[in-house]
Amino acid sequence: MGDQPVEVCEHKGVGHPDTLTDAVCETASRALSLAYRERYGRILHHNVDKGLLIAGKAVPRFGGGIILRPIRLIVSRAARRPDAAFDVADLVTQAAMQCVKATVRCDPAGFRVETAIEEDSSDLQQVVTRHEHRQRCLRGTGQKRAK
Repeated sequence: MGDQPVEVCEHKGVGHPDTLTDAVCETASRALSLAYRERYGRILHHNVDKGLLIAGKAVPRFGGGIILRPIRLIVSRAARRPDAAFDVADLVTQAAMQCVKATVRCDPAGFRVETAIEEDSSDLQQVVTRHEHRQRCLRGTGQKRAK
């Protein structure tokens, strides 16, 4: 083997914190996309792809145990909130807990979901809005987008 290159790969299974955090963020993004499309007729710009899992604390016992401090799952970045009735935090929290319930084999009451999701900057919102408008105009004329 001597001078041959070696590649090392790490596989993170379903129960790994990184895998769970990624799944929660993906589930939150899908829920936002569906809610945007249902309410506004299109998927609005959002990025909820950053998550953080902070370990909890428990006293384990065979067949059970006591949770002293729940695991914290924080979903963050940005999402459009076109009106006050569209509750991004609640929608993301519900989606995240559904993911936790479907993924982990322990009591989901041992998890707390938090959000740190803000509106996009006004500059980015203007760029996205212009792009969306241009795309609608092109679809209306049957023209193809220039590459």
